[in-house]
Amino acid sequence: MPIVPAASPKQAAQEYRNPWPRRLKRTLVAFLILLLGLLCAVAITIFFASKNLQADAEQIEQKMLVADSEPTIIVSADGVELFRLVDEYRKPFTLKDVPDHVVNAFLAAEDKRFYTHSGVDPVGLFRVAFLAARERRLSQGGSTITMQLAKRLVNGDDRSMDRKFRDIALALQLEKLKTKEQLLELYLKQVYFGEGAYGLASAAEIYFGKEIKDLTIGEAAILSRCVRRPSDENPISNYKRALANRNVVLDIMLEEGMISQSEAKQAKAENPRVKKSSKLLVSSKALAPYFVDYIFKSLREQLPDINLRKGGYRVETTIRMDIQEYAEGAVLREVQKHRRQNVQDGCFVLTNANGEIVAMVGGTNYKKDQFNTVTMGLRSPGSSFKPIVYAAALQTGKLAMGQQVSNRPITFPQSNGKVWAPKNSGRWDASSYDLGTAFAYSINRPAIWTSFETGREVVVQYAHDRFGIQSKLDPVLSIALGPMGVHPLEMAEVYSVFASRGDRIRPFGIRRVTGPDGNAVYVGTARKFPRVLDEWVADSMDQLLEQVVQRGTATAARVIPNARGKTGTTNDNRDAWFCGYSDGLVGIAWVGSRNNSRMSSSVFGGTVSINFWVDIMRFARNAYGGKMPTYNGNESGVVVAVTKPTTPAVVDDVPVPPVTEDDTAEPKATDLDQDQDEPTPKVEPEGEPAEEPSIPKQPEQKPQPPKPEPPKRPTEDVVEVELCAETLAVANPFCMETITRRMKRSNIPRKSCPVHRE
Repeated sequence: MPIVPAASPKQAAQEYRNPWPRRLKRTLVAFLILLLGLLCAVAITIFFASKNLQADAEQIEQKMLVADSEPTIIVSADGVELFRLVDEYRKPFTLKDVPDHVVNAFLAAEDKRFYTHSGVDPVGLFRVAFLAARERRLSQGGSTITMQLAKRLVNGDDRSMDRKFRDIALALQLEKLKTKEQLLELYLKQVYFGEGAYGLASAAEIYFGKEIKDLTIGEAAILSRCVRRPSDENPISNYKRALANRNVVLDIMLEEGMISQSEAKQAKAENPRVKKSSKLLVSSKALAPYFVDYIFKSLREQLPDINLRKGGYRVETTIRMDIQEYAEGAVLREVQKHRRQNVQDGCFVLTNANGEIVAMVGGTNYKKDQFNTVTMGLRSPGSSFKPIVYAAALQTGKLAMGQQVSNRPITFPQSNGKVWAPKNSGRWDASSYDLGTAFAYSINRPAIWTSFETGREVVVQYAHDRFGIQSKLDPVLSIALGPMGVHPLEMAEVYSVFASRGDRIRPFGIRRVTGPDGNAVYVGTARKFPRVLDEWVADSMDQLLEQVVQRGTATAARVIPNARGKTGTTNDNRDAWFCGYSDGLVGIAWVGSRNNSRMSSSVFGGTVSINFWVDIMRFARNAYGGKMPTYNGNESGVVVAVTKPTTPAVVDDVPVPPVTEDDTAEPKATDLDQDQDEPTPKVEPEGEPAEEPSIPKQPEQKPQPPKPEPPKRPTEDVVEVELCAETLAVANPFCMETITRRMKRSNIPRKSCPVHRE
């Protein structure tokens, strides 16, 4: 066996040398190469991501304007806020309003090296890169305040590596465009704190009910950590977790020398009082809700291109909240008082001589029913329509003041074997009555004979062209009795003609809309239609309407100075109106039911509706203090419209159609057999001869009623309905896109849009 020579000490040392230093060196070199490659890749990615940064950076200026904008608000004429609307609730402030200890809390929680880096924190970025390599996913953290701004304002919430690189690139660019103070202020305005609060000022208000300057160190520390998990770890949703997060921030502040040991101890010992309320709604509807709905509809029509939810708009309206609140209470009290008489609902609208809507009560329970009868309800006006008939007769020369008007019975046989024979309410059986008596006591047959003499087509033409009614009217036999539905707001326009001595004033609700920049984007003005009636005709009608109050069916209104008006109660007491005016104020009052059910036979326009008309009118006159707008023909800001009367089309006679009601039950043709008003005296009125009045001195031209044709087959009432374009349900004020469709009443969706809510 050969002998192996022993190794020398040098050879042994070389053979048994420790290999770990060499391995560590190789690993370090490999890591440095990898890191260099990663940095090169990041640099290249950032370089390409920076190509469009200029356009992104320019968005920041616009975002700053949005952060400073206030919510869109709707206010009354006397400055009361009716409605607040905005996508994000913000409360404007500046960095000067933020105490140092509040700023330090946010720096400790989010970016303690904010004032030393140039938009990107290398330490934090390295930590993110290391975790991403180890866990093979992008972890949170490492974002500076500037990078968070880039994410929030431009790049969105995507958590991809590409978005992180874009954050870095834009952060570097922002640091060149803005100062540290500007960036910090914008961050505190933009960040979300949960519970609907965007920005530090709104968070301080929502959580603690305080201004920023009043926040304690502990409260500031709580808010500074809300931004990480705003929905789950805010002090309302998770008070215990919010306190734990506060203590973490306080420890960092103590470590960084931002607060003293005693301040940290005191802050940790605090148990801050948090408001019990849930998140602040960005929109609310507590005041004049029916009127607010009307304003939103008007805004969609007048300004279809603006987005009110972006905030910053101020909509100044025409109503006075003192009168509005009183009107709401007055209508509700009267409806409740007559519940046993099946009075289920009521409405009221008040306008002044400038056409401004001073008060609007669309119903008595908005939470239960958002249907606005003033603007949407089609209700039969009954005898309150008669002034249109008599005004047309006076204007066309078919009737003269003081003239006797025929009261002879009227019969129209119909093909179904029935006879249409309108009756008077009470013992008004003379062959004729003078115009004043016929009008004051709302006797039916004289109004019908007057419509025949004038021409029913002419009456319809006057209603549309002269008095502004836009709802569909047909020249039916009973047109003088107001059988077809109209909106109460239309009746306010009708009676403005008599109140203004022949001019018609279209009601409106918006005075002015200003944009976020403070400039007016819309100015509302009254629209006047001059001389739709001759002055002498309007004055004659004014005298007749005064007689209704002084000796006729509306004597309850005599307590209001210079009151004029007309009652209207439809057959079977389904609708009861009082339409009147006094010294520049026009008020329209209505009671009835949404399902068109009958009220008690004791309910009339002159016994129920007139009561809250009187109450509201008295209050409004006192509220104006004798300084009400007057119809002087020289109102400032009034747009004069030119009326173009149309030639009435000749329409074949048709049987009496059903009343067009509002939104529910389908009426019956028998409802139009007669119109009735308040109970009339059983004896002839004072001043009238006991014997039957004689035939007029002038030869009376007896109108020959046209020969009726076979009745047309009744069809179901078709109406226009505003639907949400997205859900095709009945639109509500929060549906930004709507469509209008014609459909049968029975097919109208019963519920409003379930998607778009407050």
